[in-house]
Amino acid sequence: NGGGIFHILVYDNNFPGITRAIDIDTNAETWQYVGATNPDLIVLAGFMRILSPAFVERWSGRIVNIHPSLLPKYRGLDTHARAIEAGDAVAGCTVHLVNEELDAGDVIASAEVPVERDDTPESLAERVLGAEHQLYPRALKEFVKRREQSSRN
Repeated sequence: NGGGIFHILVYDNNFPGITRAIDIDTNAETWQYVGATNPDLIVLAGFMRILSPAFVERWSGRIVNIHPSLLPKYRGLDTHARAIEAGDAVAGCTVHLVNEELDAGDVIASAEVPVERDDTPESLAERVLGAEHQLYPRALKEFVKRREQSSRN
């Protein structure tokens, strides 16, 4: 249920039980859906793929992602292990605009999560995920509100 918001679920073929997957960068059907609806915002969550430069350019300023680190630290993968190895006191998550560079778009919001002395990448990931679930809806709401206010001015 999209809560009254038009949405398209995009699945990766690598997940068992998914019978139909859409590759958002190469599948003409998805391009048609996105283009026909002209979305105000494209929200990525757990997407774990790099979007094509053409897609990012077409929807510039309207693609939002959440990343499990306090950007600009630890772009890419293995963020929790990297934070622990570096001896960081805090880790966290960042909501950001997507641009052509990996995890390098403008930061919209972030949340810190303490790194505990006995943390493993898995235990830290679990707590960061909880912070993501709290941060993402709140950050999206504020982002949309700011966009609406700036478009009125």
